[in-house]
Amino acid sequence: MDSCLIATTKTAKFACQRPPLFKMIEVDHVICDSLHLFLRITDRLLLLLVSECRRQDGLNTIKQIKENNVHMMKLQKLLKDNNIFFSWKTDDNGHIIYPELRGPEKVKLYSILNVPKLLPKFKYASKVQVIWDQFHQITELLRNETFSKTEIKNLENKIRTWFGNFLEVYQTRSVTPYIHILVHHVVNMIKMHGSLTHYCQQERMN
Repeated sequence: MDSCLIATTKTAKFACQRPPLFKMIEVDHVICDSLHLFLRITDRLLLLLVSECRRQDGLNTIKQIKENNVHMMKLQKLLKDNNIFFSWKTDDNGHIIYPELRGPEKVKLYSILNVPKLLPKFKYASKVQVIWDQFHQITELLRNETFSKTEIKNLENKIRTWFGNFLEVYQTRSVTPYIHILVHHVVNMIKMHGSLTHYCQQERMN
């Protein structure tokens, strides 16, 4: 608890706003699950991609959805052609609803996604592709069993570059808690405790 007392003091290490839920666990003993990190950030990237497909199609009302869904259908076809089940519908407010992809489907998505082809008129299509590719590279690095000082620095630089690109395209309100953890805490976790794979409670996806 000593490291998490007052966020504004010079002695506070982790700038906590509130005490931890389990006070007997020091904040520097909290480690994220690397698999959950991958899954949840991929969820956010996919949501942002779907939102842009929706915007490109001008899908603001239920009536428009029935008449103009070119990009949404292109995305659905891309996934279907690669044996990824993806269907979508709208609720009463015209919001698009789609099922969450399974873990192996999310892994496959990184190898088949071509954002410039999917959204040829989107100003940031190439940048979004870079964001997907860079995050995939980061998650592959996080699978390492050990890290040298050079490798940790390389990982840190890649995360910073990725986040910089993310903020060039998306607003800060698109940043999720898991993205915050990746950018501000993952490298410190590795420095203190080694590879996050040692603490992953789920089976690796190959």
